[in-house]
Amino acid sequence: MITTVGGGAFGVVSAVIPVVTSQDEGNKTSGGKPGSEARSTPPSGRGTSATRPAPLPSPAKCGGAHHGWDEMGPIGTSPEFDAARMDVDFADVNGDGFDDYLVVNRETGEVKAWKNLNAINEKNQFRWEEPGKILTTGTDSLSAQNDIDFADLDGDGLDDYLMVDRETGAAKGWKTSASKERQIVEAGALGRPTWTIEARIPRATAGNTKVIFADIDGDGRDDHLTLDLDSGTVQAWFNREGSDGDQPDWKSIGQFRPTGLNEKDVPTFADADCDNRADYLVSSTVTKPLNVSLNGGIESNGQPRWGKEFEIANGGEFDPETQRRDFADLNGDGRDEVLWVETKTGKVTPHINKGGDPAPLNS
Repeated sequence: MITTVGGGAFGVVSAVIPVVTSQDEGNKTSGGKPGSEARSTPPSGRGTSATRPAPLPSPAKCGGAHHGWDEMGPIGTSPEFDAARMDVDFADVNGDGFDDYLVVNRETGEVKAWKNLNAINEKNQFRWEEPGKILTTGTDSLSAQNDIDFADLDGDGLDDYLMVDRETGAAKGWKTSASKERQIVEAGALGRPTWTIEARIPRATAGNTKVIFADIDGDGRDDHLTLDLDSGTVQAWFNREGSDGDQPDWKSIGQFRPTGLNEKDVPTFADADCDNRADYLVSSTVTKPLNVSLNGGIESNGQPRWGKEFEIANGGEFDPETQRRDFADLNGDGRDEVLWVETKTGKVTPHINKGGDPAPLNS
């Protein structure tokens, strides 16, 4: 049993369990999706279904789940994890639709990946293929000004390796390959980049603008966004298939700002309702709830249509000093899970998105 402190699906897990399990361990599945046998812990406890706000849309791909969060057993720390120079990340690097567990070395760019086995063990944990594989040993061109990110730039279902200059927004990308059996392909040092993306952060806002790659229009190709962390305003370039092979054709759609922000609110993008389009999420380090404006598709003027902002989870005992929120699709249903990552240890607590706990703001 996993004991949480603070109640709700976003309580802090007190047990520490190893990050990966062997392939001979118990293999529980339910309809091919892990997590459906997990303990259900609605994060807000707002009464019966008769009194709850309308749930998020639930396309057939989501398996009919309409409400709540399933808390899974924690993903523990990889033995070689060193918080001083490493980060935990999740991305689909073998193209099977399930995000894999990655440990990224910020100094060298090396990435070690554990394949998501689409199963859970008897401790209610996701199972990962052992041993982890070296996705790449990195690149000599990495500097302290660069961040490592992952995004699908060519629409082939695999997240590619990106090196992003956080000051200018310029990026280089390397195509990820997978075997026919959807195994993770090991590689050595990165060679010549497959793609280059020009600098798009205005000098006046450098240092307070974040580059994000997310699929806004639902075409399977991640788009290039620059996010002003003060105002929440987003400059967006849609990723279109170019005429010269794999090179994207970046189409500017100007800026959008689907919701206002309060002080210390942190905006980001993830797919909350499994329609293949990234939604606009806002989490506050002060009040802790996670709010969402759903992406309703692209209007005739080329701009995304955003729904009214509402709360999807109350946040529990989130500690911004030691934890960060992340998002990944671990069970392959198209809805991103909420992950709590402990920055000092790399331990992750996943909460399976079954439609969330929708509530109007200020309720």
